[in-house]
Amino acid sequence: MSKQLIIDFVSEITPQLIESKDGKYKFRGIFQRADVKNGNGRIYPKKVLEKAVAKYQKLIQEGRALGMIEHPPDGKTRLDEAAIKVTSLTMNDKGEVIGEAEVLVGTPKGEILKNLIDNGVKFGISSRGSGTLIKRADGTVVVGEDYEFLAFDVVYDPSTPGAFPETIKESREDKPMELTLETLKKDYPELVEAIKKEAKEELRQEFEERVIEAIEQKVSKIREEVKEELLSDPEIAGAKVAVEGILDILKPFISEGIAGEHLEELKEEIKNLKESLKKKEDEIKHLKEELERKEIALYIEQKLSESPDGDKIREAGILKEAKSKEQVDKLIQEFEESIRKTINEDKEPKGKGVNESRQKLSLSEIHRKLGLPVIGG
Repeated sequence: MSKQLIIDFVSEITPQLIESKDGKYKFRGIFQRADVKNGNGRIYPKKVLEKAVAKYQKLIQEGRALGMIEHPPDGKTRLDEAAIKVTSLTMNDKGEVIGEAEVLVGTPKGEILKNLIDNGVKFGISSRGSGTLIKRADGTVVVGEDYEFLAFDVVYDPSTPGAFPETIKESREDKPMELTLETLKKDYPELVEAIKKEAKEELRQEFEERVIEAIEQKVSKIREEVKEELLSDPEIAGAKVAVEGILDILKPFISEGIAGEHLEELKEEIKNLKESLKKKEDEIKHLKEELERKEIALYIEQKLSESPDGDKIREAGILKEAKSKEQVDKLIQEFEESIRKTINEDKEPKGKGVNESRQKLSLSEIHRKLGLPVIGG
């Protein structure tokens, strides 16, 4: 990755004539901003600008911090085209780079700028620097740690399409920069944190999907096992059919008294078989209900984690008797709508968001407004 010429319009300067013995023209303003996406979609990290400002002091001290009227096509500053000289460049706590420059009165381009100022013409200041650019997934471009200021130029209309090329290859310094995880952590912590955040969200979603898939597979497996157990147990799978078949076979013989002596014994066996079958059916029913409760519990936790009122809904206990996902959704929706309605009725002052209003309402107040029982009196 090579260094590039980076040009960014920062602000419009209102020139002021500073009274002095020699009557020099000076102007002051914001020359660059940190941690804010500019019109070109680029962000200058604060520590990057701090290093660039510190390095630029040498040019100021040597009187070589020159700027031109409009950016030179080749990106090079030329003495015969110089119009201003930067005399001060500092950075405040807000991340604003404050610059002060002097018009080079008496030079060809300086005289042009002086006459423009005398005629009330406003102009903008635009930075010209060199460094690497790193593009994030969201399209934002972060300026690299190797960035340095080359000059600050006076410009008229930075919004003209095509007036400033986004990047121009710079031949005097074209060295590759090795990017590793360690260098990214050191030089671009914000970029690394953004990547981590995105990765955590993807992992969370993947984990939830895998948990739900595992539960569904487990439920399906248990159902298959129960079904196989029923089919493999003659007392359960065949009991009902067997009993009905025996009765059908014995009916004619019982009426003729052939099997009369064994009738009571057969009835007792049939009764025991029916009771055994009923017991197994109850166990299966209980198992299914338990599985359904666990599915509902998991769904409740998922919905509470997604709701901004999850903690209040949990404390209110309105979901304890929920029997289905549809009922959970309905109760949560009603609770959230009731909270919003309650908050709106409170007529909060302008400028305060819903989340702040929710935080100010205690759980007992919400219970009273919603007609729910108040815990602890």
